[in-house]
Amino acid sequence: MYNVIFVAQILRTDAREIWPYKAVDIDARNGMVEPTSGNILTGKYPLARPLHLYTDGQPTGLAADFIEYILSEEGTIIIDDVGYFPV
Repeated sequence: MYNVIFVAQILRTDAREIWPYKAVDIDARNGMVEPTSGNILTGKYPLARPLHLYTDGQPTGLAADFIEYILSEEGTIIIDDVGYFPV
């Protein structure tokens, strides 16, 4: 039995021992494209999506603090260190 699932790129690298699966290459009309970080960041891998943050109006309070933090130098370093893509 086979299943098709969509997972975050971080799971491809960090959780494979816990939750084994096989990432698949996709035919992007120019040949097969492997789901690597580089291909995802450059848009060559067509089955990827950005993360969107939505707020009800201009963010305030903790939401504004969180967004400011993840966009700060310290926040982007942490995001990179744990293996997520830059924001």
